[in-house]
Amino acid sequence: MLLKKETSERSEKENPVMPYLEKHGFYLISFEGFTIKDKKVSAVLDKYAIENCNLKECDEQELLGKILTIEVKEKWVEKINISNTLGVPFFIVLYSYPLQRIFVFKVEHSDNLEKEGVFDSLEEFANWLYTYRDMLMTSQYEERGLPEFDKKLRKINKPWPGNLDCILGKNEKGILAVIEFQTTIKYSVRNHCNNMFFLPTPYRKGDEQRWLVMDIIRKQLNKPLIILVWSPKEHDDEIKVKRVDYIVYSWQKTDEKTGLYYSIKEIMKIENVAEFIEEIT
Repeated sequence: MLLKKETSERSEKENPVMPYLEKHGFYLISFEGFTIKDKKVSAVLDKYAIENCNLKECDEQELLGKILTIEVKEKWVEKINISNTLGVPFFIVLYSYPLQRIFVFKVEHSDNLEKEGVFDSLEEFANWLYTYRDMLMTSQYEERGLPEFDKKLRKINKPWPGNLDCILGKNEKGILAVIEFQTTIKYSVRNHCNNMFFLPTPYRKGDEQRWLVMDIIRKQLNKPLIILVWSPKEHDDEIKVKRVDYIVYSWQKTDEKTGLYYSIKEIMKIENVAEFIEEIT
């Protein structure tokens, strides 16, 4: 029996900033999904495909043992700390192909899981997941490179929730910031501007809702939101670091333009990013 992490994050393996930060003593925690309800984060989730075992036939005790070996104990502790800080449950979703049964476990402690539910259809699972969710994405989705599990959820109009890029921390300091990694290809790192994509156009859905949920997360954690812009096309590893001050939304009555406003915005070589992040968090 093998557990394989399936992700919708297409650029994660190429991202040079993540291993750089880990090398400099930071821990980076990501969740494959998080839900929003009543304008608050309501749950965080990870998901894994089971290989070499159909979930209808897998031994449940063996399955529990495998889950607990997915992460080292320190990583479990960090993830549980984040879910506790947010005040929300942390769920592990397991499935196998063909999709016949889906298990959901609630992570209580680094060595203790509680079975939340067993679902014999994708529709049953999606209905359960949506009890934690009232913020829905209505735009068209990018299908390229998605796991089959995600594609099937989209076909029934109940897509898997967006992933949480990164919570950044250090062992001696705890949680430091919410990090959003931005990959830019069409524009250089220097010329990339998030506000160019904030509102919808005839050709693009716009990122306003995306930033709304990030805004909710940072406020719930009471930590800064930092954007790190990088490009796979730039080999000099130039990074743009931006700390969000506040966000103006299209429905707000104000003379200010809609978009992101920053308290800090700097461009630097990657080797200077770690020290700079410590200074601004």
